[in-house]
Amino acid sequence: MRLKVGKPGDPNMSENGHEQMLTPAQQSAMETFARSGDAGEAAASAGVSERTVRRWRALPLFQQTVRDVQREALLRISLKMLQLGESAVGAVEGGLNDPNTRVRLRAAEILFSRLLEWRELLDIEDRLEALEKRPFD
Repeated sequence: MRLKVGKPGDPNMSENGHEQMLTPAQQSAMETFARSGDAGEAAASAGVSERTVRRWRALPLFQQTVRDVQREALLRISLKMLQLGESAVGAVEGGLNDPNTRVRLRAAEILFSRLLEWRELLDIEDRLEALEKRPFD
């Protein structure tokens, strides 16, 4: 693992005050593993053994970096889904106006089931927010 001088107290700092960084091979393995979840594929991309990748996976910095990369990918996907949301709503709306009764009923079923799911999520969010505001006993 490469070390770079950094500020003490930083969570990516070692005990001797050096910032921990992934090596290029670890970075390559991490990116492949974050995308595929396959240690063998990650090992091949980094030019190391699968055993080495399994050992690297135990490193807190490797684990955190995988989570960060996956979180960024999920954010990009979520943004794309939001962009497609209007088209999806339009498709359901079109289904509600379809001359075929089965298509109309299926569109209505989709609409109502999603509305109920969203309502439940909002209720859970409200309850969680109320719990978080409570003082600890």
